[in-house]
Amino acid sequence: MASGKVKKNLSRQRIVDTGLVLAESENIDGVSIHKIAKSIGVTPMAIYRHFANKADLQAEMLDQFIANSHVIPPQGLTWQQWLDFLARKMFDALKQQPSWVPIFGQIRLKPGALEVKQACIEKLIDAGFSQHQAIQAFFGIIQCVIGAANQHVQIAQSDNDPNSTFASIKEFDLLNCSLSYFIKGLNADLNSSEQR
Repeated sequence: MASGKVKKNLSRQRIVDTGLVLAESENIDGVSIHKIAKSIGVTPMAIYRHFANKADLQAEMLDQFIANSHVIPPQGLTWQQWLDFLARKMFDALKQQPSWVPIFGQIRLKPGALEVKQACIEKLIDAGFSQHQAIQAFFGIIQCVIGAANQHVQIAQSDNDPNSTFASIKEFDLLNCSLSYFIKGLNADLNSSEQR
C-alpha cells in the first residue's frame, strides 16, 4: 500500500514525468497506468483520479514530449529556415523516442502540440500564404517528419540484416530527401500566388 506522503505529492505532472521516463526504456505502448503507479508507489486508482484512461495519459505525455523537444524555432528566421528547424527538431526527437512514431497521429492533441501547429500556421500566413495553404503546409511537414522517422525505425530494425533494402541508405539524410523538395514546392506555390 502506498504511503500517505507519496499520495499527497502525486500530481498530473509527476505521473506524466514518470511515464516519460518509463517510455525511454520501453516503447510508449508498453507504458501502462499500472507500471506508472508501481514506479511511483501508488495504486492504479490513484492515477485514475488524475487521468480518465491510458489515452488521456498518453495525450498528456505527448504534449510534454513535444514541450521537452523545444521544436518551436527561434525568432528571426525566414519561413523556409523556420520550417527546416521545426522539422529537424521534430525528427531528432522522434529518432530518440521512436515508439511515438506509430501512434503519433492517433493521440488527441493538447495545448503544447496545438501551440506548435498555430505558430507554424502564423509564420506561413505572415510569409504570404493563405490560411488554407498554411494549414496544408503544416500537415505536409508533419508527414515528411513522420515518414522520415518511420524509415529511420525501419533502418534501425534492419541493422542485423545485411540483405535488407535499407542497408544501403543508413547514412542518407532521410528527412532532407523529402523536406527540401517540400519547401521548394511551397516556395514555388508562394511565388505563383504572388504573381497572380
